[in-house]
Amino acid sequence: MTPVMQTIFAARQSLPDIPVAVSVRPAPVPGNCLQAAIASLLDLPLDEVPHFVGDDVATDGEAHWWTCWLRWCEGRGLTVRADVEPLPGEYFLGGGPSPRDPENVKHVAVYRDGLLVHDPHPDGTGVVEVLTRWTIRRSEHDLRELAYAHRDEVVEGSGVAVEPWRP
Repeated sequence: MTPVMQTIFAARQSLPDIPVAVSVRPAPVPGNCLQAAIASLLDLPLDEVPHFVGDDVATDGEAHWWTCWLRWCEGRGLTVRADVEPLPGEYFLGGGPSPRDPENVKHVAVYRDGLLVHDPHPDGTGVVEVLTRWTIRRSEHDLRELAYAHRDEVVEGSGVAVEPWRP
């Protein structure tokens, strides 16, 4: 996990004096906390992760950022799971009301073992309450291949399938 800060903020939020280039867009265009949190979790620079929520270009008026995020991760051998119990020591994205405007602004930060480890917003306060948890893990296919590659190291009875995945 490499901390990455967000650069776009919801217009309703008060901004502290920060030494980064920022953009304040008129509401309801969202900030890029999700983009920054994903980049942090995956050890990527901000510009290598799409601004899924802000770049949402659905023509039917329905948001499709979730589908875009899932497909983007899938193309990288990753799986996003919502509201699953993170494994001990596993980083996860926690979403909930922003402490800067809990009635109108949602926010995302990086957590581990239930504790805030990185907030992409400069004030570092996380969310008021984690209402949604997202884990990003290597896809089941990759895990099966990894288990097969290390089958001699797998402890019998561990519950890890060692057969290679076949489509």
